[in-house]
Amino acid sequence: MNDTHNPPMLAKLTWVDPVSEAIKTHILLEGATVTLGRSSENDIAILDKHVSRRHAVIRYHDGVFTIADLGSVNGTFVNNRQVIEPFPLFFGDQIRLYVPLLTYTSATPLEAQLAQEMGNITGGMASIGRGKLIITTGAQEGLVVPLVLDSILVGRAVTNATWEISLQDTAVSRPHARLQRVADGWVIMDMGSVNGTLLNNNFLTPQTPYALHDGDILVIGQTTLLYRAG
Repeated sequence: MNDTHNPPMLAKLTWVDPVSEAIKTHILLEGATVTLGRSSENDIAILDKHVSRRHAVIRYHDGVFTIADLGSVNGTFVNNRQVIEPFPLFFGDQIRLYVPLLTYTSATPLEAQLAQEMGNITGGMASIGRGKLIITTGAQEGLVVPLVLDSILVGRAVTNATWEISLQDTAVSRPHARLQRVADGWVIMDMGSVNGTLLNNNFLTPQTPYALHDGDILVIGQTTLLYRAG
């Protein structure tokens, strides 16, 4: 009996650019993580006033692509259903960033090849670097924090703070959480904070390490952070 292997998953996002009114596409290869938002720093930038600077993230997890909101002002919708935590996408789904509409469909190998030539394609990360956190809501929205140390404490911004990442958020404890470098990336641990730490909308058990993956969403206090590997 011959072994059979499923071909790698190829997906495509299609939308109308709100500025040029041209039809845009972006190909997602299996393992990809992409951010969507108004800022040009996103993998997919959509210049529309209803779209937040960093609005949503799409990532590959357990064989499917999922989408999650990054604490946007106006919300993220799939088939007119508002989503917050990672929500599985199926071919034919309509993704709405409040007003701008994107269609999620399958892609062909030829489309992937053409997208490679045009530069509108995202694949899985080849390796894990130091990583970074991107603050997507709150007083420090837009701040990018490189993870340069092997052990990093996160806590509330106060005058006598001894932690490496200080968040301007009164709902954050002093300290709140710890990030620890491990062989294959990073883990996060809640330090017994008052309001808890959420990972992809699930509360962490205090003093227990949880592995981070590219595209994970953290909520510390009332601040949303996006973890990007590499």
